[in-house]
Amino acid sequence: MVRRRAGFFGNAAKPDLLRPRAASHSPVVPPFCRSGLPPFMPTPTVPVSRAASARSSSAPSPAEPLAAHHRDFTDALAQRIEGDLRTDEMTRALYATDASMYQVTPVAVLLPRTSADVQAALRASKRFDVPVLPRGGGSALAGQAVGPALVIDFSRYMSEIIDVDPQAQTARVEPGVVLDDLNRAAAEHGLMVGPDPASSNRATLGGMVANNATGTHSILYGNMIHHVRSLRGFLADGTPVTFGALSEEEWRAAYQRDGAEGRLYREIGALLSEGKTAIARDTPRHWRRNSGYRLEHLLSEETLAEEAFTETRPGIDGDPYFEPMEDGRNLAKIVCGSEGTLMTFTEIEVRLVERPERTALGIAHFETRQGALRAVERILETKPSAVELFDGVILERCRAAPGFADKLTFVEETP
Repeated sequence: MVRRRAGFFGNAAKPDLLRPRAASHSPVVPPFCRSGLPPFMPTPTVPVSRAASARSSSAPSPAEPLAAHHRDFTDALAQRIEGDLRTDEMTRALYATDASMYQVTPVAVLLPRTSADVQAALRASKRFDVPVLPRGGGSALAGQAVGPALVIDFSRYMSEIIDVDPQAQTARVEPGVVLDDLNRAAAEHGLMVGPDPASSNRATLGGMVANNATGTHSILYGNMIHHVRSLRGFLADGTPVTFGALSEEEWRAAYQRDGAEGRLYREIGALLSEGKTAIARDTPRHWRRNSGYRLEHLLSEETLAEEAFTETRPGIDGDPYFEPMEDGRNLAKIVCGSEGTLMTFTEIEVRLVERPERTALGIAHFETRQGALRAVERILETKPSAVELFDGVILERCRAAPGFADKLTFVEETP
């Protein structure tokens, strides 16, 4: 076992964690937000050009003090946490933006040190009717990391690699762990995380789960949904939960659990029973989908077979990186890609994959973009782990850019 703390990358941008968003209006919606629990309130975002209208009474501007209601909220929360609660104008102004064109000022910013801080924040948010927005470093391009809410930034303190188990090929981490840090720890055992976004030196595992991240080698390793084993955290009212694979017997037993958790399992069970035909019939067949609420991952193999559900899978020759049920039903799967609308998690168990012993790069030149696209099917027959397209525009820009032009030695003539 390996225990270590990942380094904090200061102001380096990291993907947003668990951004609250409006639930899908599709006919089949999980009952997380229908079971009597207060949902994470949807956070509408607006372009900077309309930021003034966003700074209404529900979204204080950096130049305005907190409203009395929000001061009561932060005063109550400050007494119950060990982490940092910041309400100053500068901090709120910094967290009002991400990498997008949107700007919405938060109510306050919480830098939690423990899971208890997160639970206290959720309970206080429910009591005072304040939205919650867990976040990484704000590198989101569509405004997912901003909103008139309590922003919970996990990247400052909750960035521990709890352990790496080389025998089970798993790792347990807090949501603020940066992908490159985990890969360095796993590399000591010849392992790595499968999904590999280009932002790996700043992407947090929490953000990767929240947006169901993938990467260049998605052909082989798929999305985070194919690698998440379990999630530990809290429902919207602060109820502690651990989502992992359950056998059919364990799933039925979960119906008898107390309070919100038991009600959750009962209502999802009813939803699956009533909607299994629609889920299997109407779910897109391609695996590379980043959205959350992936209910097909909760259907049994028998049900999928009955409904003739077949889905393309990542990997080569039927490798094991995608199985709809694995060892049983697992609610952690439908949290992947849900952007914070289903739970706030404080611990992630992720499956690791073996690092390849050798890699090679092949380069093919084409006269036209259409010619390159037509060749993709033939290229896939060679079983590559990644396929990337660089068109003429990209090559021209590289030739004109200092620091890149002298690196294009592999390009012949002007493809």
